[in-house]
Amino acid sequence: MPTLLSEQGLRLAHVNDAFCRLTGRQAEELLGTGWLASVHPDDVDAVVGLAAEVLEGGSGDIRARLLCGPDDERSTLIRFSHLHTPDLGSGFVATVEDVTERLAFEAQLAHQATHDPLTGLPNRARLSTYVAERFLPGTRDGLGCLFLDIDDFKVVNDSLGHAAGDQLLVQVARRLRAAVRPTDLVVRFGGDEFVVVCEDVDEDDVVALGRRISVELARPVQLGGVGVNVRVSVGVTVQTPAHLTADELVRDCDIAMYQAKADGKGRVSVLDQASREEARDKLRLVADLRAAIDGGQLTLAYQPVVAAATLVPVGLEALARWTHPTRGAVGPDVFVPLAEESGLVDALGSYVLEEACRQIAAWDAELGVAAPRTVNVNVSALQLDEHLPSLVATTLSRHGVGAERICLEVTESALMRNADQARAVLDQLRELGVTIAVDDFGTGYSSLAQLRRLPVDRLKIDRSFVAELSEGHPEITGAIVALAAGLGLDSVAEGVEDVAQVRALVELGATHLQGFGIARPMTGAAATAWFAERAR
Repeated sequence: MPTLLSEQGLRLAHVNDAFCRLTGRQAEELLGTGWLASVHPDDVDAVVGLAAEVLEGGSGDIRARLLCGPDDERSTLIRFSHLHTPDLGSGFVATVEDVTERLAFEAQLAHQATHDPLTGLPNRARLSTYVAERFLPGTRDGLGCLFLDIDDFKVVNDSLGHAAGDQLLVQVARRLRAAVRPTDLVVRFGGDEFVVVCEDVDEDDVVALGRRISVELARPVQLGGVGVNVRVSVGVTVQTPAHLTADELVRDCDIAMYQAKADGKGRVSVLDQASREEARDKLRLVADLRAAIDGGQLTLAYQPVVAAATLVPVGLEALARWTHPTRGAVGPDVFVPLAEESGLVDALGSYVLEEACRQIAAWDAELGVAAPRTVNVNVSALQLDEHLPSLVATTLSRHGVGAERICLEVTESALMRNADQARAVLDQLRELGVTIAVDDFGTGYSSLAQLRRLPVDRLKIDRSFVAELSEGHPEITGAIVALAAGLGLDSVAEGVEDVAQVRALVELGATHLQGFGIARPMTGAAATAWFAERAR
């Protein structure tokens, strides 16, 4: 949309039809008038400044608003280029592009990138930039943070449906905004978690705010005609010189929230130094575990499983072991839950399966028919998804190992957590030819009806029940053995320690035994020698 601006009085010498349509005026009305009359007063100085430079022979562009009617203004991009004619002298051509809709769309995208679509609150991305902008390393007080989690939110989703859960989140967001100061930032962190950030506060101020929020949220919320009482666990932290980054401040607040939950939920908890150090130590351990998995620093120990009647070896269980370079041995009771909490469980599970299959191939090459026929590999509940069958099939194929050589052990509680999903995954694994064992049976309160429908082959009796045999209490172990036999399943007794337990288990009818009384876990090389000796 070119317009010619004369040097005398900055008056319009020519306009085209497009410029007329943009301003809503006829050419006859515009020609000879002051061009700057169409520019928003707040933008005039900037436009004049650039125009002056252009008149000296330069060029450039600027964003400015044009007045296009009594109630309309349009955002435009104006590009100036110098023009000199014999008749008019120096002037410039201005090309005006209407960018109103484009800017509105860009603003909408920017808002969506930094705000939660359900509640309209700022999201985690906005939280990060907001805190980083206000964080001054080495200072004390001033910047406070509250991390809130709705207690038992899953109960609402499960009993009233996800729509009711969404409605509850919207109500919580509204009450949070009403409970804080206008200058405080309220964020939906994710799921049922919210964060409030305050400036110019001390610890007492933030604790008082946390309690006020708890009271405000405790008023019943009507969801589908049902009154729901909301409780939140609130973690509080205020910036100290020990916080080196903005992320540390928010992370400490998250730790304090979990401390509140551990103390009984519905509480406001200030992070104590011991919890802070424990959490930071856990973070360091997670980083070390990730490096250990990536660097192949974990090893597998193998514990033999034998037939109860003959004590002939029928296989082994692969047990992950981690020797930390400075901490020494870190037990699986520590690093397996750590892997589950930190999202490393898939990597850990893949590593163990890979090493087990590699070892089976090595045993086959060295021992031939004397090689162990089955290796049990533990599977976390978090691995029971649609990706597991593909992972197992690919790993077996890569090492040339038959599916019948692998028995996957899944805890009873993992199977019952989502029985329908577990069944779908186990059906696919069964089609591959993999054996399935239910680990720690008797501790997960499973539905026997669900158990009957699941494609499993073995029940592993938890060691706590086997230990009761030594105290003259065979009832639970005997019941599990009978249940397994009735369902056509093998029963494997774990934690067998002595000859008396072996005899009792044989009398009860258990099919397989495993424990220190049979053989301790051993390296792959030691297992090679162990099986070779028994073959001779």
